[in-house]
Amino acid sequence: MAPVTVPDRPPVRSTLSFKTPKKPNILRTIYMPNHEVDKARDEIDILRKEIEEERGFYQDIMKKLQDEKAGFEEE
Repeated sequence: MAPVTVPDRPPVRSTLSFKTPKKPNILRTIYMPNHEVDKARDEIDILRKEIEEERGFYQDIMKKLQDEKAGFEEE
């Protein structure tokens, strides 16, 4: 029977940390001329409208697919 040996090196400890580092809350202020602020607000409004339109479009698709699934399950 072979003799039982113990390794001569110390056990390996993990250096990985699974905690997410806390990021400080930073408030940054951007100073812009009034005409640029108005232009940015207009762009934001346009983007919000586009998002709402796309949301409605995809909600309609989801509703149609759910109705189709319900019809398929009834058969």
